[in-house]
Amino acid sequence: MLKLSDAAALADSRGEAPAPPELLHLAGHYRLNRITQPVLEDLRQRLSRKGVSLADFQQTYLPYIKVLLEAAVASGSLGEVPRLFDYDLQPLPFRACCPPWLEDFSTRCSKATLTRYQGIIKRFLTVYWGDTDLRELDGPAMDAYRRYYLEQRGGAPSLFSSHIAILYSILDFYVAKAIAEHGQDSPPQPKEKPLLLKDVAPYWLESLPATTPDALKETYKAHLEQYLLPNLGLSDLRRFNPRRIQDYQAALKRSGGAPFLKTHVDILNQILRYAAKKGLMDAIPALRAPQKRRPHDSHPEPSSIPPRDRMMEVINSDPSGLDVLIVRLAWQLGLFSDEIRFLKWSQLDLAAKTAHVSGREIPIPDELCGYLSKRRGAAFASGDSYVVSTASHPEPYNSSYIFRLAKELLWRFGLGYLSFEEVRQDYYRRQKDAYIKKQLGI
Repeated sequence: MLKLSDAAALADSRGEAPAPPELLHLAGHYRLNRITQPVLEDLRQRLSRKGVSLADFQQTYLPYIKVLLEAAVASGSLGEVPRLFDYDLQPLPFRACCPPWLEDFSTRCSKATLTRYQGIIKRFLTVYWGDTDLRELDGPAMDAYRRYYLEQRGGAPSLFSSHIAILYSILDFYVAKAIAEHGQDSPPQPKEKPLLLKDVAPYWLESLPATTPDALKETYKAHLEQYLLPNLGLSDLRRFNPRRIQDYQAALKRSGGAPFLKTHVDILNQILRYAAKKGLMDAIPALRAPQKRRPHDSHPEPSSIPPRDRMMEVINSDPSGLDVLIVRLAWQLGLFSDEIRFLKWSQLDLAAKTAHVSGREIPIPDELCGYLSKRRGAAFASGDSYVVSTASHPEPYNSSYIFRLAKELLWRFGLGYLSFEEVRQDYYRRQKDAYIKKQLGI
């Protein structure tokens, strides 16, 4: 299931509205299928302590979360959008909200704490906040009150935390009351039904193009019936991973089908792509047959070489996409992920067709130079601007985001088995081959 940060990254790469401030930092690890009302309210409270007002949460953060949930439903990865409270509360003037809150708070605290809080409210909070609507309580408002308390009233810094606790406790009290009155507790999410190989494989066979030779279709069917379905038929396609293939390899050795492992992995990848295309599952990296290891050596065999024709399809797929730009810089210039992240337009001399990166002068191919010129012109970027950035996100992205975008793009073109490093190293392999051919006069 998609995490909130993954869904937000995909939305940002497609030019949609950027994620609201603080959301990814606090909730990036949340899985979309686990966002219920209690989880949402906990997030709202954490954001409020970071300076996000209730009004801003309702108008900006909540709609963005709902958009991601609706996208997950549309893709088939989530059954339905949970029933969430819309946080549309009546005005909460501080002066009028204090008495009901104090009455409730008195049942949960000691007499000494109650007396101390009553004194703070009377001497400081009511004087300053008066009829202020607590729905607008945010970071700047709290900073202004802190200056008032410390500089104008000469308050003790060590006691200011009690003032914060009172303000947010009152706000949380009325939000919780509104949620309870509207009965917005989210129903439990139904358990996701397994996507079994035996259920999907027949539909995949039927979907093969009419141009597929009958002999090949019969071969696929025979491998499914003799090997794949008996061993993997009851396996959930969403849970396929390298360990599952290793277990399957062991089963093939016992049944005498070891020579067909690569054929079977190819069949499974075709079925996975079919299931993703039909919206039955999220996109996942392509499976690979376990690599053989040399005796007394823990290192695998050399990495795969990206096929040039497929890579050309990748880099020419979407001129405006960040993912295409990232793969181009790795495959056509051989840049590391950090070099891509921090690359500035001032490092690219498009007139001289040269890139100046980490003390290296790298020739820029004519086609790539034209692509970068158009991209810079469309972005109206300055020399100090980062190449891999957007108007909504002008700062460098983190490494995990760079790797994720590249991997998802490669997967869409059937190259998910390639790592980012293999794509980058292919640049140097091609440069070495070109140099050898030049020396030999080929």
